[in-house]
Amino acid sequence: MRRLALIALVSAAATLGGAAAATAAPRVIGPDEYFLAQVNASSTTASPAIAVACVAGSSTGTPLPNQSAEVSYLAPPPELPPQIGFTGDAHRVGATLIYSFGTITVAAPLGTFRRYDDPLPIPTTLTVPCSGTGEVDFSPAGGGPKAITATVQVTFARIEVDPPAAA
Repeated sequence: MRRLALIALVSAAATLGGAAAATAAPRVIGPDEYFLAQVNASSTTASPAIAVACVAGSSTGTPLPNQSAEVSYLAPPPELPPQIGFTGDAHRVGATLIYSFGTITVAAPLGTFRRYDDPLPIPTTLTVPCSGTGEVDFSPAGGGPKAITATVQVTFARIEVDPPAAA
């Protein structure tokens, strides 16, 4: 029951954040604020998918275009699931995609947010696994000891593509 209430809280926060964003310019990130972290407009515990273009037989590929990471302002919540962070002293939040290739862990910076509801594209130049899981960490930059990093677990979803034509 508690988990359902938590999912409802995160879902409602995402909906309310989206409604506010539709009516106003993006809000500047400031200190002592809670934020909801999202990948491809989802922050649920069901691991949002990052679609990856993969040639048959390959174990790595590149993220498809039109995918993003985002943070939304959030009023103080009663609980802090992993998708909710706190800016502490920070005025910006950095996003990093973290994943592994066997025993090698990769931390690929996606960029820095200075405003809420202003998505950053996931670069199509990254080399990522064609399947498996990873996470996107949303870390307040210079947030000090009060800052809380938000984490969104992601799943890499293989999309088969034809190999590039020979030159």
